[in-house]
Amino acid sequence: MSGTSGSELRTSLKLPWKIRFILAALNAISNASIRRNGTVNRCLMTLIDFKVPPSDKPVNGVTISDTTVDPSRNLWFRYFLPRGTTSWENLPIIVYFHGGSLVFLSLSSKTPRHRRLRQLPSRPGAQIPSPYEDGVEILKFIDENPPANADLTRCFIVGDSAGGNLVYHVTARAGVHDFRNLKIAGAILIQPFFGGEERTESEIQLAGTPLVTVERTDWC
Repeated sequence: MSGTSGSELRTSLKLPWKIRFILAALNAISNASIRRNGTVNRCLMTLIDFKVPPSDKPVNGVTISDTTVDPSRNLWFRYFLPRGTTSWENLPIIVYFHGGSLVFLSLSSKTPRHRRLRQLPSRPGAQIPSPYEDGVEILKFIDENPPANADLTRCFIVGDSAGGNLVYHVTARAGVHDFRNLKIAGAILIQPFFGGEERTESEIQLAGTPLVTVERTDWC
């Protein structure tokens, strides 16, 4: 079966003008925020990266709190707890790493999925492999400081896009650590973002698509 070429894909990609305008604005601001030295202008990114504060008051039946792991490294995670569970009901732990090309967005960013369970390290400016090491530190912290009503034997590591990249590397590193009680029951990679020394077929095929361009992923 023949595939679809990049030019055919771009021709068939018809977006409403509002979506095109939003993508153009996002592209312009995010492009202006990246620097040649590999850092990001976080102040400029605040124009499009809206934050959601923690809340003790349940939002859709879920309370939201932030937990600091290492203040010297600004390493913390956001904790989501469903309300209404019984005292004897132990829940699985879902550690969620969001996408963002490994440099954009944060765990407090307002996205369509911001009310789902997720926990991830946040240390802006840190370079690889620091995010992977931070992810393992989060798991160690949870193992040593388990949340109430948490079943540590059912820990699932989940991530989309660049978060899927983190899932792969964090899980591999965690596999050689001897946790007290925490057991990784599964790893879920949602359209994981991986790069390589050579162009993949999808990179060639999707060159010039909105927002996530090959040039952008090369910079990341």
